[in-house]
Order: sequence, then structure tokens, then C-alpha cells
Amino acid sequence: MVEILETSFVVPSEETPKKGLWLSNLDVAATRGHTPTVYFFRSNGDPDFFSAEAVKAALAKALVPFYPMAGRLGVDRDGRPEIDCNAEGAVFVLARSDQHTVDSFKDFEPSPEMRRLFVPAIDSADPPCPVLFLQLTVLKCGGVALGTAMHHLAVDGRSAFHFIQTWAALARGGEAAAGLSPPFHERTLLRERTPPAVLFDHPEYAPSAFPPRAPGPCVTTILKLSREQVAFLKARCITPGGFVSTFRAVAAHVWRSMCVARGLAADAETRLFLPAEVRGHLRPPLPPHYFGNALVRVSAQARVGDIVAGPIGFAAERIKSAVDRVSDEYARSVIDHLGVIKRGGMSAKRGLPDTDLSVVSWLGMPMYEADFGWGAPQFMARAQTYGSGFVYLTSSPGKDAGISVVLGLEPDVMKQFKKLFYEEMEEVEIVESDVVVPSEVTPNHTLWLSNLDLLVARSHTPTVYFYRPNGHNPGFFSVQALKQSLAKALVIFYPLAGRLHAGPTGRVEIRCTGEGALFVMARSKSVLDEFGDFAPSAEMRRLLVPKAEPANPPCILVLVQVTFFKCGGVCLGVAVHHTAADGLGALHFVNAWADIARSAELPTPPFLDRTLLRARRPPAVLFDHAEYSQNMRSAATPPFDSAILRLSKDQLNFLKSTALGSQKRLSTFKAVVAHVWRAACEARGLGGTETTTLYMTADARTRVSPPLPQNFLGNAIFRTSTTARVEDVLSNYLEFGGERIQEATARLNDGFVRSLIDYLDSVDDVRGLQKGAWAMPGTDLWVISWLGLPIYEADFGWGRPVFMGRACLQFAGLVYVMHGPEGDGGISVAVALEPENMPRFKAVFYKGLDGKGGRDIRSDTT
Repeated sequence: MVEILETSFVVPSEETPKKGLWLSNLDVAATRGHTPTVYFFRSNGDPDFFSAEAVKAALAKALVPFYPMAGRLGVDRDGRPEIDCNAEGAVFVLARSDQHTVDSFKDFEPSPEMRRLFVPAIDSADPPCPVLFLQLTVLKCGGVALGTAMHHLAVDGRSAFHFIQTWAALARGGEAAAGLSPPFHERTLLRERTPPAVLFDHPEYAPSAFPPRAPGPCVTTILKLSREQVAFLKARCITPGGFVSTFRAVAAHVWRSMCVARGLAADAETRLFLPAEVRGHLRPPLPPHYFGNALVRVSAQARVGDIVAGPIGFAAERIKSAVDRVSDEYARSVIDHLGVIKRGGMSAKRGLPDTDLSVVSWLGMPMYEADFGWGAPQFMARAQTYGSGFVYLTSSPGKDAGISVVLGLEPDVMKQFKKLFYEEMEEVEIVESDVVVPSEVTPNHTLWLSNLDLLVARSHTPTVYFYRPNGHNPGFFSVQALKQSLAKALVIFYPLAGRLHAGPTGRVEIRCTGEGALFVMARSKSVLDEFGDFAPSAEMRRLLVPKAEPANPPCILVLVQVTFFKCGGVCLGVAVHHTAADGLGALHFVNAWADIARSAELPTPPFLDRTLLRARRPPAVLFDHAEYSQNMRSAATPPFDSAILRLSKDQLNFLKSTALGSQKRLSTFKAVVAHVWRAACEARGLGGTETTTLYMTADARTRVSPPLPQNFLGNAIFRTSTTARVEDVLSNYLEFGGERIQEATARLNDGFVRSLIDYLDSVDDVRGLQKGAWAMPGTDLWVISWLGLPIYEADFGWGRPVFMGRACLQFAGLVYVMHGPEGDGGISVAVALEPENMPRFKAVFYKGLDGKGGRDIRSDTT
């Protein structure tokens, strides 16, 4: 219960200009209403705490430089809104509550009730009406609530806070009052041009953007994010330019959570509206203390399915693209457009479609710089939001206290939204997110990329290294030691500290800028054993490896994350952009980093000159490169499951031996790949007359003449293939597959590699040929061998990893073959397959591998 004690008008303490103040189109387009806010102050024991007379006296002084706030909203002779600067004064209400205390509002949530209690009642926001309403409510505890309501046609958020700052400083007096900056009132700086020049589309100002909507049930809540949770979202939200702003990361997270909580259809379109500040974008910029509305509406739009299924960086990038459109020309186009359509601001009777959100940022605003002489406010927020789908991002009170998300949603949606909002951040806590730059000055130049570089997947390759604790070493995986050694490694591998860019002709290149690599430190409540056999998955990728989406230029090249588990174990997640390095090059970098960390001998520096793989002039395409003749781009990736299947040394020897009916012993690679090929054909239930293609990746380093330097940094991999009828793969011994593999790899000499490079030079668009763009037919496999790669040599001084592998796979039919972590001669096969086929594949894979009696393991279907 709040009792009104007094209502009065506070007029300027001195004579002020009497005139009609012209309002710009941005003013007229603002929401037609007063913005209700409330500040809570805890009593400091001073008997004169928030003396009404002192507060009113300071207000009278503030209304001299801010004289439009003492006026009335009116209309000019043409019916256009203006401010009648008549000095009639601001409405000031003095009230008392014997029921509420400051602590009553620890869990404050904006609502019509909060507005009714602490903000003056306003009969109408239409002309003529006061511009400024204030209410000072003395609470039972001795604290106060200061409610404000300023007409939005008069001020935006920045101008409103400027007024409050000035009022508070005048109340404090002394030096605070001496250093005040007066407002700039001349709004004709935002006058439309003659003739108008509307050079952009502005759908945000169409009536359909905020359609008439009957008031429906809506609950508003404030969700708080700690500094660590904000860091988590930002680290998960890396975009091409590197770090993202707090606003973009949190707004993207809110957008995605809303889409899921509301159960929106995947093919529906969703929009996120946001007001963009134009003060600094205009040429020349507006004066620093321009007083009025200087915001334009922009929006980001996407399919719900893309927002929900994609990484959070996708939504953040859409928001960035929307904000980046704002320039002097764009702002002027908005102003001219508003002059053409002659439409007023949005009324409180309009709302948002259920698919959309509106997000307003008060981040960086001086929300808590309202010390009237008795201390800063304990808390400040809007007293009431507009309705469902309207969001405010604000700073939480206290130093380094994170941010608050003020959100209105339908009651039946809010519970699910809250769950989703915090769910993603509960599993891994991002403690620190930083950029590590080379420890010394490095060369600044552009690094040319070969056709083989341009052909690989345009993405970061996510790998994970798991380490078990080595006793009670307090320095186990010291973050400081890792950062220092990484900085040194980036001196030697300085291209990886650069950024991927498109050159003048559009060809991708690496700009060696020394901007550095992303380094994230995280904690998890999980233990290593919860990851089982460390099978790759989208979840592992999401939790343990930073992501930059999209990975097209401009883009950071190296991202690492060190995650500390409850058991004392550690995961090192590494993502190196595939365009910058293939598997061997990335391993050279990580292992060199590890060597530096444990103070081993200085690692072998990489060889950086990729022109060794330049196309010839004139080109000489002397071979058929069928593997690169089909554009297999796909807009969607069908679902798949991933698994790791292990073969012991005995099982491997059994596959390689003549016990399977082969006439000669097969190599490890041929035996395992032929076995996987046959098992996949059977598990998928392919018809005998169908054809199946086996794609394989080969390394050009030793195949070209002269060979590439062993420490070549770049991509020296390419693919080859062999095709056969399914019935031939199933009915023959493994030797059949081994022979097909031999035929596909035997021709891969210097002439073949040079022919391929020349061929790729003639392809206009290689994007559809990149692995990451493929939709593998359900009959085919792609096998990549990591056999012989030094995947377990990353000892940073605390022992070798107990497991190393990809964090996730990309599509069904992709297979990685690598040595097992035990070092006992076994093999691990990481495979992605259709969910319905994976159980049968596992059964077929191990069938007959007991090694007893030389059992024939040809398919049972033959």
C-alpha cells in the first residue's frame, strides 16, 4: 500500500526560453508514451536522507538547462507533435509506504503493480500532457523509491540518464555540480532532406512490424547472468571478426531460447528488432550531449530452424549484420523514410507477433550514476515493460556483477524459457576468455594459399586431448604456463596468429597480423569417466572446443579451450582452421606448443612457402579427377550417430592375415578400410547391383618431386576414390577391397598431384567440392587415416594425453582410422553412420574377429 502525501509542480528555478521545440522524425517515431523506471535507495542513517525539499530544489535547478522537461507535449499548427517549452513544471509526487522496504524488492520484477505503486499515474500520453512525472516514496525501512516517467517523444534512454545524472549532481552540490555538461537541444540536425533520399528498405517501420494486439497475459522477470556466464556465452559465440560484444552474445542466446520455449515451427521466420544508436554514426557526429531521440530501428531475420539448430554464433552474426548496416547514409534514409510515410510512433496498443522479439540495450548506460548525496541506488530497472516479447539488457548493480535480462513473455512460455536460458551454462563454466598474441613482433604480410588449401572444409577442425591428473601437482596444466608457451609458439607459427581474409580478387588468403589466438579457460562439474570412450559428438564439441561461426573470411584461425574437470583431469580443445593447416600441420603446431611448455628443445619451425603447390602455366591436366567433378553441396546434414570401435592387436593381425582367405598379408590401412567398407555395405542393407564409392584422403608431401619439406605448414592432402558393385565388396575376401584401395593410391605420384592442382585452378567455385559442403550418398564412405600421425605426443610437462581425437564428425559415412591410446598396437575407428544403421554396423564390424579357427567373415548375405 502506498499513500500519496502531496502532488505539486516543480518549475525551473530561473527564467527559461519559451518556445515550441521542433521534434525530429526519430522523436515522432518513438513509442507514444512515458517510460516508467524506478530507483531503490537504502537509507544511510542521515536524518535528512532524501529530503523532499532538497530533491525538489535540485530538480528546479536541473530544469533550467533541461527546460523542455518542464514543458508540455503539444502540437504545432500543422498537427505535428512538438514540445511546448512553457515552464509549467514537472509533476512531483511525494508518497509513503508503511508496508514495503528496500529488501522487499530483492526479487523485483517489473509489472503493472510496480508501476502503480511507485510511478505517478498518467491519464494520457497524448498532447497536451506533461513531459516529466516523478514520485518519491518513503519506505517503511527509511529507504526510498524514486519513480520516473519521461515521455519517449522527448528523450531516448541516453538523454534520460543524462537528465538524472545532472539532477543528482546538483543535489550533491560542490564539485559534482561544477562539472556538468549542458544538453544540446537543436534537433534540426536530424531534419529530413529535401528532396528525400530513401536508399534502403526499412520494414521495421511498417505497420505489420508491430501490429495491433489485444492485451494478453504476460509475466515479466529479471534473469541475471554472472560475469562468468557472460564470458561463457561470448566464448561460445565467436564470429568471423573474433570476439563478440556482450550485447550480441546475450541477445543471440535470448533469441534462440525464445524460439525453443515458444515451440516455433522450424520453417517459420523470426525477427529480432533492436534500436541502434546513431549519435556516433552521423557525419559529422551529433554533439556528445544531444538531447532527444537518436535511435533507429533495425532487425535481424532468420529461419527458426537455423537459429535453433545452428551455433549461437549464427544468431550473433545475424545481429551483427543488422547493426553494421547503420551508417550516416542509413540513418538519413530512415529519417527521410519517416518523413515520406508520415507515421507516428508505436502506441502501447501495438505488440509483437509471437515469432519476434524486441531487444533494447541499456548496457554501458550510467544507470547507477544517480547519487543524490546519500549513495548510489541499490537497484534500478523499468517499472513495467511493454508486453510479451520485449526485452531489456541492463547492467546488474555492483562492480563486476554481470548483467540482467528484463523479459516479458506469456506465462505458459516463461517457465520453459527460464530452464532453457540457464541450461546451456550449467554444464561448463567459462572462467576466462582471452586472446593470446605472439610474444615477439612477427612478420606482417599476406600468405598466399594453394588450391589444396582452398579445397578443404572451410571450417575449424575440432580436436580434443584428455589428460588424467598426475598426482597432486598444484601446477597441473597451469593456465599461465600454457598462455606463455602459446605466445612463444605463435612466434614460430605466426601465420596462425593472423586472420583469414579475402584478397582483392576474392581469393582467400591469410593476413599475418599477429592478432592472436583465442584462449578460453573453463571448469566442468563432470569427471573424465563420464565421457566413456570419448566418442565424438556435437555435445563434446559444444562443451569443450570454442567455435567461430561462420568460419568464412574474415576469421580467427586458432581457438583453444582448457577445461578443468571435478576429478582433476583436463581437456584441451583445439580448433585450427582447416584452410590454414591440415592434420599434420595442426599436430606440428600443438606438439611444438607442448615442447615449449615443458622446456624441451626448440621445436622445428614450420615451412611456410605454399607456392611449392602453385598451379603450372600453362596448366597440364593429364588425369581424370572424377573425385572433383561433382558439386555435392547440401543445405542440410541428415542426422547421424557417432561411435568409436576399437580393434586389438590380435584382431588387427587377424584381419591382416591370410586366415581370411586372402592370398597375401594386407597392410594395416588396407585391411581396416576394406573391413569397414564391407561392414558399412552390409549394415546399410545395400542392394547387390548398387555401386558404392570409397573416398580416401592422401598426403602429397612425399608424392611430389622433390618432396615437400617434412615441416610444411598448409594443406597437402587430396582425395582419391575407388568404386565397386556392392555384391563384389560383400562376396569377396578383404583382399578385393585391398586391391581396389591399392589401385586408387598407386597412381598418386607427382604428375597426378600437379595435374589435380592445375585442374582445380580451372574450377570457378570450389565450395561445392569441399568436404564440409558434401552430402554423402548413403552408399558411400569417406575414410581419413591418422595412422602414423603423432597424435599422442602433446606432453605439456604433465604427461601424454590418455585420448586424442576429433570432438565431432561432420556427416554420415565419415570414418577416421587412428592408433589407439593404449599404445599396444591396437587401432581405433571413429565412424559416423545413419542412426538406424549404427547398431547393425557395430555387430557386423566385430563379427568373426575372435580369431578362432580362421572363420570366413565374408557377408552372410552371399
